[in-house]
Amino acid sequence: PGRTGLEFCAELRARSWNRSFVLVTGFADKALAIESLRKGVDQIIEKPFDLSAVSAVLKSLASGRLAEIEKERA
Repeated sequence: PGRTGLEFCAELRARSWNRSFVLVTGFADKALAIESLRKGVDQIIEKPFDLSAVSAVLKSLASGRLAEIEKERA
C-alpha cells in the first residue's frame, strides 16, 4: 500500500532480492518499458494477453534462473 508495483520492485532489488519480476499492464509504452527495466523488471506482459504468452515468459525466466543456479554450483 502507498507505492506502485515499480517502486516495490525497485525496493526489493535494492535489498538484493534475486527473483524475477513480471509487470502485467494495460498501459505499456516505451517510457514505461524503459522505467520498468531500470527498476528491475525482467519482462513486461501487456494486457490483454493470452496464456501462451504468459507461459512463454515464465518458462524463459525459469530456464534462465536454473542456468544461474547451475553456474553458481559449478
